[in-house]
Amino acid sequence: MEGKMAERKEKTAGEMGFEILANFIGCSAELLNDMEKIKSILLDVAGKAGFTQVGECFYKFEPQGVTGIVLLAESHLSVHTWPEFGSAAVDIFSCAGKENAERALILLKDAFKPRRVTVHRIER
Repeated sequence: MEGKMAERKEKTAGEMGFEILANFIGCSAELLNDMEKIKSILLDVAGKAGFTQVGECFYKFEPQGVTGIVLLAESHLSVHTWPEFGSAAVDIFSCAGKENAERALILLKDAFKPRRVTVHRIER
């Protein structure tokens, strides 16, 4: 067992994955409260960004708001919405590289049409 453990290479930041955390501000309250539309957007974006979907979970809050996650072979894509504030928190984590994650961010911005976006990029 000890020999096998010694063979494992430790990975450093940037070798395991790339994560984008984004806040979409100034989105349509109607869109942010529509679970089926958000589900459609996330599933479409995951495919167009080159990810492999392996699962999904979506939840509609009362009186408003949606949480959704698409599980990916490469990690995950999630959104949490606050229609009353016109805001959505987006998390794109990709073990497939930066290009897929950046493509997903562009596609999500096109779909949600926020007036303003803040983005944090993290190498993991």
